[in-house]
Amino acid sequence: MVLLTYTCVSCVLLLMAYEDLRYRSVHKLLFALSALCLSALALMSNLGALVLLKYFVINCLICLALFAVLKLHFSIKEGKRSKVIDRLLGLGDVLMILTFGLVFHPVNFIYFLFGSFLLTLVVHSLYVLFKSNSSRFIPLIFYMNLAFVSLLIYDSTGEGFSMFKLNGLTFFVQ
Repeated sequence: MVLLTYTCVSCVLLLMAYEDLRYRSVHKLLFALSALCLSALALMSNLGALVLLKYFVINCLICLALFAVLKLHFSIKEGKRSKVIDRLLGLGDVLMILTFGLVFHPVNFIYFLFGSFLLTLVVHSLYVLFKSNSSRFIPLIFYMNLAFVSLLIYDSTGEGFSMFKLNGLTFFVQ
């Protein structure tokens, strides 16, 4: 059952990554489907719905703080109130970040965001460096979904690493 859930999650996220890279947009139905699949993955953890809801609310507050800092930074930089969503970040990127909040313990949600943002910056910078006519837009959903699917694949190999534990902390919800 776990492998089937991993496969469903991976397929949906890879389809979203493809659409983000190819068309610069993702169909709304895929966001709902990814939330459903990630919720199923989280509910398999046997933590209980209330604990999962608490983690999700905390993760949403973390996102709100990040978006507030981003808005403050660009408002100060530009000298006026700056619109962050749909100008600097796409609505789809924000929805995907919130959707990933369904499956992570809050501490590890911060690790995942930091790691996937760092991966995005490094890989996309290398791509732009070697591709002369590249777009200035960064396909964030593409990179974040690839990072998450990589974690799922690594976890499913059973090489002594559990996606639920990382340095004694729960990685996804446990």
